[in-house]
Amino acid sequence: ATQGNDTLKGDLMEYHLDSQNGFVTGNVIVNRAGGVMTAARVDLRGGDTYIASGGVFYQSPTESFSAPWLEYTVSTQFVRTQGRTKLVRSDGVIWADQMEGSQRTGNMIARGNVDFQSDLHQVTGSGDRLDYQKSGDNQGTVVLTGNAQLIQRGKNTLTGPKIRMNLDTGLAEAEGRPTLIFTPENRPASTGSPEISK
Repeated sequence: ATQGNDTLKGDLMEYHLDSQNGFVTGNVIVNRAGGVMTAARVDLRGGDTYIASGGVFYQSPTESFSAPWLEYTVSTQFVRTQGRTKLVRSDGVIWADQMEGSQRTGNMIARGNVDFQSDLHQVTGSGDRLDYQKSGDNQGTVVLTGNAQLIQRGKNTLTGPKIRMNLDTGLAEAEGRPTLIFTPENRPASTGSPEISK
């Protein structure tokens, strides 16, 4: 089935022209201008919302999602997932029990057993919730709350109720009695007495 530039493929399809509701099951492929989604089943609601279930995978030029369940609204470009979700972007990977966000702005919220890893920023983190706010062309800010932990370069660890990290500057700030474990860099041993200038 095609609608504008969108294409829907599957083993079984039912669609009601008056309500624009329907479903596609079996080896479903949704091909849109912004990306491609595969799933076991996709339900259509009012011609504007796709609800995908069963091994959902979405790929676009800027990101990919994998989740058991995903809802996407075309007019608002809003995505919502349920179940263990993996989001991959150019600057890192986020795992959580559910996510929601805007493809238009790039902002997103992850909730439940959140983990993230960014090789670009040499940092890993975890918490109960992660808020990512993009700011124009800048990379934006990550805020971890609830049992928050941030590990930089695999050594320096910052924990606390709330941690905010600026992805552009690499600066991390913590609130509410945080703990910082800092591991100094290894330096070569001195080969002699230092000279003291007078």
